[in-house]
Amino acid sequence: AIQQKFDEGSYSFIFGTYASYTTATFNLSIEKIVEHDVAIRSVNVSNSGCSATSSVSYVIANDGTLDAEEYAVSVVCNVNGAAVANETLPAIASGATLTRTFENVALAEGNNTIEIVATLAGDETPENNSGEATATRNMVVATYPFLENFEGDEPFNWTANPANSW
Repeated sequence: AIQQKFDEGSYSFIFGTYASYTTATFNLSIEKIVEHDVAIRSVNVSNSGCSATSSVSYVIANDGTLDAEEYAVSVVCNVNGAAVANETLPAIASGATLTRTFENVALAEGNNTIEIVATLAGDETPENNSGEATATRNMVVATYPFLENFEGDEPFNWTANPANSW
């Protein structure tokens, strides 16, 4: 068998056997057919506010031509680089998508980078196996923000200065 390698680009072909001939230009795009490939399409985080936990949902797709068998795909949820949850998925048919959610994912105060990483044995395009989102957990104020006691020895003052009496 003879194989011809084509790179993406324009190609000219000449048709006919006489001096008057026709040329045609083609724009070819050569792509490999991928049998094993899962991809994280999106990662969404519920608005956490002051809560110490959040829900993280993600959409995973099977972009391969073969089905991803049950228990063949594992998914890890990382928060700021540390794994906090994982699961093994049911079968995903070729061309299908699946939406899943990790509940009660612990967050640190401030901005948190949430990363979802999928693993499939023999995945031919691993560069699409992860996705990220950001969740912000607001600081919790656990102490009263004033330095002086309103019920101390000076019962009618906001501060120790009597000129501020109510």
